[in-house]
Amino acid sequence: DTLTVVDRARKALQELQPYLPEGVETHVMFDQSELIGVATATLEEALLVGGVAVVFVIYLFLGNVRSTLVAAVTIPVAVVISFVFLKVAGVSLNIMSLGGLAVGLGIMVDAAIVDTENIFRHLKERPDDPMLATLRGASEVRRPAAYSTAIIIAVFLPLLFLSGLEGKILAPFAITVVVLMAVGLALSLTLTPALCYTLLRKVAPRLKEESWLARQCEKVYEPVLSASLRRPVVAVASAVAIFALSLATLPFLGTELLPKMDEGAILVSMNTPSGTSLGETDRIASQVTKVLEGGPDIARIIQPAGRAEGSEDPMPVTNSEVFLQLVERGKREHTIPEIESWVRERLEAIPGLAVEITTPLQMRIDESISGTSAALAVKVFGGDLETLAAKGAEVKEIVERVPGVVDVKLEQLEGVPQAVIAVDRSRAARYGLNPGDVGHSVEALLGGLEVTTVIKDQLKEYPVVVRLGEQYRDDPSKLAGLMIDTPTGAKVPLGDIADVRIQRGPATIKREDQVRRIQVTMNVEGRDIGSVVADIEQGLEGLRLPSGYFVSYGGGYERQQELAGQLTAVFIVSALLVFILLYLAFRSFWQAALIVATIPLALAGGFLALFVTGTTLNVSSLIGLLAHFGLSVQKGLIMVEYINQLRAEGRPLREALYWGAHTRMRPVLMTAAAAGLGVLPIAIGWGAGAELQQPMAIALVGGLITSTILTLVALPALYEMGESLHTRLTRTRADRLGEGLDAAPASGD
Repeated sequence: DTLTVVDRARKALQELQPYLPEGVETHVMFDQSELIGVATATLEEALLVGGVAVVFVIYLFLGNVRSTLVAAVTIPVAVVISFVFLKVAGVSLNIMSLGGLAVGLGIMVDAAIVDTENIFRHLKERPDDPMLATLRGASEVRRPAAYSTAIIIAVFLPLLFLSGLEGKILAPFAITVVVLMAVGLALSLTLTPALCYTLLRKVAPRLKEESWLARQCEKVYEPVLSASLRRPVVAVASAVAIFALSLATLPFLGTELLPKMDEGAILVSMNTPSGTSLGETDRIASQVTKVLEGGPDIARIIQPAGRAEGSEDPMPVTNSEVFLQLVERGKREHTIPEIESWVRERLEAIPGLAVEITTPLQMRIDESISGTSAALAVKVFGGDLETLAAKGAEVKEIVERVPGVVDVKLEQLEGVPQAVIAVDRSRAARYGLNPGDVGHSVEALLGGLEVTTVIKDQLKEYPVVVRLGEQYRDDPSKLAGLMIDTPTGAKVPLGDIADVRIQRGPATIKREDQVRRIQVTMNVEGRDIGSVVADIEQGLEGLRLPSGYFVSYGGGYERQQELAGQLTAVFIVSALLVFILLYLAFRSFWQAALIVATIPLALAGGFLALFVTGTTLNVSSLIGLLAHFGLSVQKGLIMVEYINQLRAEGRPLREALYWGAHTRMRPVLMTAAAAGLGVLPIAIGWGAGAELQQPMAIALVGGLITSTILTLVALPALYEMGESLHTRLTRTRADRLGEGLDAAPASGD
């Protein structure tokens, strides 16, 4: 992992220090481990705060220290055991695994909460036989706990099969949640009942009253539940209306691939015109450094120019990068977008400079995902380079007029002087030469020919290259006078056997799928990529392209579209898995459909929360919405399972609905509060590193609010309506079958 690599690199630098020339020192200009350290530390704090909040809310609902202690013990035990399995799975402690821990803890403890609450209730009802009460309380919720855990695992499991860098980013998160859920279920079946029997068997019978918070919730819930059962159509219609309202917000939700992180640094990537020397690029970069010195919240500036040809990521000398190290997060007076805007304003005064502003880690992520560090690229494909250059310039003009578009750059196709040597075969043949011979001679004269090697200090081998003196090759016009050896030993001027001319040619020719292309890259400021692309598409409607030419989109937006298709498949697979597990649990198609119907109630809250907070639809927020496929189903499963149990005992439908919902109100509220409070610190942006998971947490908290309220109110009403419809359909089918039997001819007729 990164921390191990950085630590070993620092040790290697220390070991190299004595061997460096006198006066040479090494300084670390950017250390990603610092960001990781701060992010993990703040996430650990958020995790601790969330865990304490979960324990506190359990105490408020149960009103007893010992029953709260059961959950308080279960949480650290589950974490320690999970770490063992995560170590085996090769998952390190990073931002995503810690985020999975925060999400998973709130969900994992749900099984222990339901178990504890049910055993606690049975111990109060049967104080004479605590062992039987404990066993009955645990066995009563074992089935729904097992199925709800399996459902949540089924929801997160497809995330492991996402491709690309996003799949690698989300894999630790998904694995952590899956492991925590499995461990939590195992503990709820073993440790939780044992702790309840040990700690509660003498205390529970003495607590006749519910806790103050539980009593207040009952006072509010009872009249609402009664009204819902009296007017089930109104209750269900209200839930549908809320979902419809949430759908109305979707067109106003922006879209992007991944949320941006505060890395504590800004990377300014600069391009000078083709053919610019290293010295000139370095001079311009030094000018940029002086312009940016003393900028808002800028602690120091690092200015490299170019990258080594032998590196993993070579860069031409026309490219330069300036690192802006920012002051600590808590000491800043400006936001990252404000600092970036200030940098752009200052660099606009430097002519001939194309600038792109990003962050070091974001640049690596973008390049890994889409091959370009820009957020968006508009590509024009075609065959003729001059036509591509002209159309690329038109596209650049169009996108520059779109609000929110910054750092617009057009790939340079032309501008590099080239010496073209066209060998005249007939003239060359008179001297016994062919084009290959001429090419080898010119290459040796201009590029050089390796003749031997020299070993220095018995450590490194250096090639010795011989080539024409600089005074004979410093001017393109002298090329025609180069003397070429002939097979007879005579020499002939190059101009006598070839046409030598100087012309400007393309610096690079880019292709995708064997088709030439040019691209315009840009970043987005103050808007989301989805809305910007919509405006660009509208502007490109007036672009006239020759036959065979076409436009496509690249950068992060291209990967965003691909991933949207993958996540749609994940949503569909998760829904099917959830439905199959529910059908196995109830052996009833309509009851499985009934609980699946609670998922839109959670999505409604997620959409509304994203809309209110101005959060975009991205990979993180979509994962938060996906989690509701398990969380909302879990609450519905707990309630419907108990209603079915009461009906099996002979209770009338309306009575079973009332007491089933009334009895399961507390565990439903407790599980929802635990899951929500577990991620609440991340939802409010607790510390550095929370940006990546904040949209997910916001979608989770918002969905939990609506799904909990609407499940408690609308689900009993929907159950009654569904049961009534199911009964009518069954009766109609039976009547038709009976009519068919009556109409059938008797044997022998």
